[in-house]
Amino acid sequence: MKTIQLEDLLRDGYQEDPASIRQFERRYAPFTIPALLGFAFGLYLIMGLDQQVPGWVLSVVSLAVIAATCTHAYFGTPNSSKTGLPMERYQRSGGDPDDVQFIYVDHTSRTFCRRTAATTAG
Repeated sequence: MKTIQLEDLLRDGYQEDPASIRQFERRYAPFTIPALLGFAFGLYLIMGLDQQVPGWVLSVVSLAVIAATCTHAYFGTPNSSKTGLPMERYQRSGGDPDDVQFIYVDHTSRTFCRRTAATTAG
């Protein structure tokens, strides 16, 4: 994966576009919110009622949906809110070594957005 430094983008006149990352994250709400509710209801069925098998099935399916959504979001690319084009994905270099941060760049509108994908610090 290509790497880029945030300071280089700022020095070259690029501006941060938080609307692009908000649009990107909102794509996943219709999947994650029902899956989290389904997982919680599955645990309720397992623990509270005598419905263990449906509770396990609901919990496992919900966890699979959450895992698939997280994987898709990890590898996904947002579209620019300015041009509507897919942004180029870079891994940030020179940042916090405990974080995996992606910077998405739209060279046409000279904007970027960033997202922390994983944190390894405890």
